[in-house]
Amino acid sequence: MSITSYFFPISKGTSKKSTSASGSVSRTNSEGKIKSRPAPYPETSERKPSIKNNPVDASPSTSGSSNALVSSTSNPDTTSFTDGAHPRYANLKLIAKETIDAIETGSFDLNGTRYDLEVAVDEMKKSTEYWSPNAQKLVNRSSMKTVNGRTANPEIIISEISSLEGARLLSAQISSQSSSFSARTTSPYFSAPNATIRTKARIGLLNFASATKPGGGFLNGASAQEESIARSSTLYFSLTTPNGDEFYKLHKRMKHKGKYRRFSKEKGKEQDQEAETDHTENEDNHHLNSGFYTHAMIYSPSVLLFRDDNGSWLEPLPVDVLTSAAVNAGDIRAKYRLKDAEQEVRDALKLRIEEEMKERMARILHLFALKGVRNLVLGSFGTGVFRNNVEVVAGLWKELLIDVDAPFRNSFDRVIFAVLGRATYETFEQ
Repeated sequence: MSITSYFFPISKGTSKKSTSASGSVSRTNSEGKIKSRPAPYPETSERKPSIKNNPVDASPSTSGSSNALVSSTSNPDTTSFTDGAHPRYANLKLIAKETIDAIETGSFDLNGTRYDLEVAVDEMKKSTEYWSPNAQKLVNRSSMKTVNGRTANPEIIISEISSLEGARLLSAQISSQSSSFSARTTSPYFSAPNATIRTKARIGLLNFASATKPGGGFLNGASAQEESIARSSTLYFSLTTPNGDEFYKLHKRMKHKGKYRRFSKEKGKEQDQEAETDHTENEDNHHLNSGFYTHAMIYSPSVLLFRDDNGSWLEPLPVDVLTSAAVNAGDIRAKYRLKDAEQEVRDALKLRIEEEMKERMARILHLFALKGVRNLVLGSFGTGVFRNNVEVVAGLWKELLIDVDAPFRNSFDRVIFAVLGRATYETFEQ
């Protein structure tokens, strides 16, 4: 197994990140000297393309987070955000609106090429899958000894980049290691005769999801890993399909003592719908334990990534996105008042959080393996506003993917851990 680490130091002084005309990204090291690294987005991009109203051979579509860690926890379900006048929020909201407009319009032009989105979105919506927490193919994955695989020497990369950058970097690595690609294509994704798309292995991207809001707070300018993905791709239109909505309805029911009140137009009254949960709990404990969420997942095939973290437009890159909500450890600790709890209680809760996270992460890997996806972009799952311990999460990925007896050691060809923040990166590297 090959393990590679890439660390790009961020300035501790006054120098700022800049993007040169050649596309390289410069960062300063601890001595204040400029250090350049190759940009993960080699394509030439424009800030705002023209959006056309007449996509070719398409039918209308009707439905559908940088990795920055946020300290506020006022909203336990997603990144805390302020719908105010701060330029950053306003800019991210604008980027999100432009993305939604392009998808609803059906195409966008970039550097003389029109990229059709409508057909791709329609196929993605039809193929979106909801996997319940009780899906028999996925139950008790963390207790498995081994999972069949073909890779004798998988490549593990740890890099201080965003998930979007990780997907582009992984795509570039796959391309460089394979000579099989098409210079021209008749794919309905692209309506211009000079459009190109490489024929390459599929890439899987883990979405660190809000349990109750599709795309988290991306429409309001929130900035976390899920929001960055939703703001830069067609993902939102998959999460808001009927299949995707099952994921959110389940977790909304959990927030309301196991029941989700929904208005029934047919009967003209509200109906109580029983929650689907991994285990039975009485109502007294439910409030305390709702932050564990469930092992439910949404699988969104062929999501098109067509913007970067800064909002620049790029050639669409298809990836399979798996949406899962990590355990909200911060919410659970607060409800159990762990600061005042006895050590025995604290140890027991810590163990339960780790066990739930390990099972969830194992199911994530197993579903990717079931789908035949052998190139993954993972990361520091649930360590932002959900406040899981970075060392624990990194250790669980290691147990599942890297250790000699890891059940998924030979299940994938390449895995990139895209993490942001020096402390987080160094923890994963160790």
